[in-house]
Amino acid sequence: SELEILLTKCKCLVELFIIGTHNGQNSLLGWDKLLNILAKSSPTSLFKFKFYFTYELPILESFKLFLDNWKGRYPMLLQTNIYDEDLLTLIKNYIDEGIIKSHICGGDLIRNFHDNGYIDTDYTVITHVINKSYIV
Repeated sequence: SELEILLTKCKCLVELFIIGTHNGQNSLLGWDKLLNILAKSSPTSLFKFKFYFTYELPILESFKLFLDNWKGRYPMLLQTNIYDEDLLTLIKNYIDEGIIKSHICGGDLIRNFHDNGYIDTDYTVITHVINKSYIV
């Protein structure tokens, strides 16, 4: 997929902001496939993720698989706009395991991680709108 190519070519990618949009259909927007691609193809430099869910959440098992596949990598900085109790509990478990360094729930997702105290001297931000036609 185009996303896999992007992830494998952008070796210095540090931050990824993914916005889920509704494409007029009553269907899952491809979060599960997206999380699988991120787990398999993310460069080692990537560790900052912002997920903005507009309608459907990923299946909990898919998010768990994504985080399981992150083991052994640089701990993730995660920001989401979700308040789903099951997903927040899952995220807390991965914070306790050291896979996620920190999680910010809600707030201004447009602000970058630098505004939240995570400072790097060099970073790349890619903002991409994910819709069903892109993922499939």
